[in-house]
Amino acid sequence: MKDRPIEIWLQRGDFRIRLPVLPESIQVSTPYDFTDVQVAQLGEYTVQGFRGLKTYSFSTFLPYEYNPLYCAYSQFMKPKDMLAKFEEWRERTPQARLIITGGSADINTHVTIRAFPHELERFGSPGDVYVDFELKEFVEQEIREITPGGNSATKDKRPPKEDKPKPRTYTVKRGDTLTAIALDELKDANKWRQIYEQPANRKLIGGNPHLIQPGQKLVIP
Repeated sequence: MKDRPIEIWLQRGDFRIRLPVLPESIQVSTPYDFTDVQVAQLGEYTVQGFRGLKTYSFSTFLPYEYNPLYCAYSQFMKPKDMLAKFEEWRERTPQARLIITGGSADINTHVTIRAFPHELERFGSPGDVYVDFELKEFVEQEIREITPGGNSATKDKRPPKEDKPKPRTYTVKRGDTLTAIALDELKDANKWRQIYEQPANRKLIGGNPHLIQPGQKLVIP
């Protein structure tokens, strides 16, 4: 199977720039945080931390005119216009997206344009601009505003808690029985045991449900 031709793009929004000349190589650096520690009687150990952001470095040139010997395509922007666009993108966040297709691996990631020192022209190539790109992987972070007192300013999206209704109570009067109270409050004399089995009522009344005293407050289920 024939490999797809390699294309390198820098894009921001709907505006894309394809590099007319492919670099000879692209260096990808992925730093890791390593800490060497000495443990008594055990020796030296390495603790691996988090992965750092990748860096993409490559050198190319922006041709003033099309040459089929080294240009990947013909309809490209003038070098000064490309440089102006790269400068404009450096002022934005995220700055650009690096897209590399074809070859052994595809890359499609947000990057910041850390540097692109350039040489306006060299002997024998008037109008061409030679550029060294240094791009760094960009990971957007969610910034949360902290209000005085340490509470986050982000709104709590959980539904508000519903207030539980307060249980009804009944104050025992002289001559009352649980059966009579159940009939009046629950419309069913046979539900007297439901009143008695309420933990607060059982603790208040004691072991004999027939011995209720005037003034006692009973919870009505």
